[in-house]
Amino acid sequence: MKSLAKALDILNYMAVRRDEVRLSDIAEGLGIGKSTVSKMLSVLARYDYVQKSPDTGKFRLGAQYIRVGSQLLRQMSVPDAAKPLMAELARQTGETVNLMLPYDTRGIFVHIIESNQLNRTFRGVGTVEYLHACSCGKAILAYLAPAERERILAAAGMPALTPRTVVDRVALEDQLAAVRQEGYAVEQEEICLGACCVAAPILDFSGAPVAAVSISAPLSRMPKETVCQYGELVAQACGRISGSLGHFQKPRV
Repeated sequence: MKSLAKALDILNYMAVRRDEVRLSDIAEGLGIGKSTVSKMLSVLARYDYVQKSPDTGKFRLGAQYIRVGSQLLRQMSVPDAAKPLMAELARQTGETVNLMLPYDTRGIFVHIIESNQLNRTFRGVGTVEYLHACSCGKAILAYLAPAERERILAAAGMPALTPRTVVDRVALEDQLAAVRQEGYAVEQEEICLGACCVAAPILDFSGAPVAAVSISAPLSRMPKETVCQYGELVAQACGRISGSLGHFQKPRV
């Protein structure tokens, strides 16, 4: 069992780093002796879970690792992965929790857990929103490649839906930079006056945004400290959902 655990630790270490790694890097990073790492890599290579580059002598993940991961991804849809953690967010906050998927140049809500409170935000399944104006959309836009973001915004436009909708591209890019810094997006009254939402992206194995989850509530129940608290909660939940879809967050240097 110890050998199996070490082999899995090596695979996880390599997956997080994505690039080729040296045997010595693995040993140092995991605190395992080089001879043990060498033995583990030999076994993993035998079953094609890792490959050794003949040019650099470094190791990378092998085809079998990718085949196993691809099979899991085929079996797991975004809503299936998101629903349990959305339910957890709804229990933690008592507020409405929403799941948005990209839909052409906009976003569509495909699953909603409504708050039981009388004073709550209303948004039906199937509602289509502009990405620039809602928190889920901002979370998705923030993690798109710049060229794709430009294409979507140029095609959809940036209409003002309320007096508070951000319609300036420079201001929007500042918001998106903040999303990448904080890990979550905030929208206040840009879609509907009196409403506030916080959202985080769901990323696939390549780091591309495939969905977003938001917590929405009346603005009166969303002071700054609550926005920050809910932002952290939704970012953590989406991080776990992304992980179940094959996304590995790179370690901070």
